[in-house]
Amino acid sequence: MHRTLPGKRPARGIDLIGTFASVAVGFLIVGLALTMLYRSSEDSNNNVVARQATSWATAAKLYIAANYDTLLASAPTTISRSTLVNSGYLNSGEPETNLFQQTWKVAVRKNTKNSDQLDAVLLSSGGQAMDYPTLRYIAAAIDGYGGFVYSGSMPSGCTSSTTTVNGAACGWTLDLSGFGISTTSGHIAVNLGADIAGSASSGGDFLHRYSVPGHAEYNQMNTALDMNGKNVNRAGNLLVTSDGKSSDDHGSSGSTGFVGWASSSASGTASDATSLRAGMYFSTSAPSSSDKESVWIKTTSNTSLDVTGKVRAATVKGTRLITSEGYLMPGKTVTANTSCTPAALGISDLLADTTGLVAHDSTGATLSCQSGVWKSLGTTNGTYTNLGSHSGSFSGSNNGTGTLFVYASGGNGGSSCVNPAKLQGFVNGSQVAVNANNNPDYGKTVFITFAVPNGASYQITSYPTENHSCGPGYFSVWGYQT
Repeated sequence: MHRTLPGKRPARGIDLIGTFASVAVGFLIVGLALTMLYRSSEDSNNNVVARQATSWATAAKLYIAANYDTLLASAPTTISRSTLVNSGYLNSGEPETNLFQQTWKVAVRKNTKNSDQLDAVLLSSGGQAMDYPTLRYIAAAIDGYGGFVYSGSMPSGCTSSTTTVNGAACGWTLDLSGFGISTTSGHIAVNLGADIAGSASSGGDFLHRYSVPGHAEYNQMNTALDMNGKNVNRAGNLLVTSDGKSSDDHGSSGSTGFVGWASSSASGTASDATSLRAGMYFSTSAPSSSDKESVWIKTTSNTSLDVTGKVRAATVKGTRLITSEGYLMPGKTVTANTSCTPAALGISDLLADTTGLVAHDSTGATLSCQSGVWKSLGTTNGTYTNLGSHSGSFSGSNNGTGTLFVYASGGNGGSSCVNPAKLQGFVNGSQVAVNANNNPDYGKTVFITFAVPNGASYQITSYPTENHSCGPGYFSVWGYQT
């Protein structure tokens, strides 16, 4: 007799415990990941609010410094966003509310201990109140004296009140009374007083970089300014109230003279224009008998005259060559086939012969004076250029001085789409020409032509169809440049 022993069964309870443990660990990991993701997003939003507060605070401080006396006379008062934007201190794209929909306000008051000084604060109000950790984070991230207003539970040393601003780490406080504005718990503040105190309330012995309304003396020197050999760069206008000469200036009066800087010599003086290191020479005698003007100015030693601005004169004469590294723009508009004699143009005192004079008509076309009449210069013959064979699309641009005429032929697809054909032309993105024949019963090519203005871009495309997409077509392109 054979006896069959029962098989060994698995310990099912142990397997279930392992499964539950794995699931629990998975939930824990997901929870931690979601928490970290939420905190990262929250920190990012808080940093945005801090940067916005910094931007507002910077604009407010600059405005207050520039308008200190005016604000001191009207304090307590508020400064609106439109005022900061219109005065150029706050970017016009900076919103009036933060991500918590709290509205920014700027207010100033007279200092309680010194009425000649201003206190200032940037304060948010309304919107969604923030909790203490968020307030502390944002306040610490603000450039300058960032703080907050909170009336809930906080660490020892902080002031729980809606009328007192706490510093980021509760290291300082600011009483909001006297500013004329208020807020509630859970809002951001920036103490501006520490940065603007005394910034413009008194001139002192310092030369101000910016103008202060009512105090022109803040931008005035009371003694000679010694540059110690250094330059004064990028000056606008230099207004000289005396003769404006330095110890090296030399000049004379009468029919001839010179002004400038003397060359090195034992006496350090100049006897005539040729001994100047640099300067100008003037004379009441014309350089030649053909010149009608009686007063002339020229550079010493026939050196060059470099002017980055405008040179304005009734007549500019070049004895050898006149060149332009930019553009030449005739200011007069004339009409073809009209008179261009000196008398007709009113320049008889300047020119006896106007042959070769250049002007332009109302369209910008250049005309020249020929035999006393304005004549068009005309156009030269154009040239053809093979722009190659292409598939699908081809793009180019007109870099010439005239109109470019583009010709394209072909447009057939390949394989089963050899019979249909299509070509489209575009100038600056707009379709200007199209020719298509999708009949598959016989072979064909299509042709298009269009004009491309100077400076414009163009494109040719070919995608024929035969009840379905045939892919790119093939075509050849020629250009005629006028």
